[in-house]
Amino acid sequence: MGYKWTIPKPKPGSLDEFVQRTYDIRWTYPQMRVGQAFYNCLDDLRPDLANDIVLSAIDPYHDDNLIDMAYEYVKENWDVRTEDRTFLYP
Repeated sequence: MGYKWTIPKPKPGSLDEFVQRTYDIRWTYPQMRVGQAFYNCLDDLRPDLANDIVLSAIDPYHDDNLIDMAYEYVKENWDVRTEDRTFLYP
């Protein structure tokens, strides 16, 4: 009898789901840059956070080198209410 390995699905709406969906998009559409996949997934799951980073100094859509900074911002603010966040620009 063989073992069937399964990877648990992340909780819907969680940061883990965001990371998994970004990875899945990159796997499915390798021509899409990671910054594009990151932003598109974020805009789908958390448009409020996507709105925070769009056109900011850490917007990864056009520059994959900004992924680390954008991810840190998203991670730190995933569970923070919009009115309690420190915004990146006025």
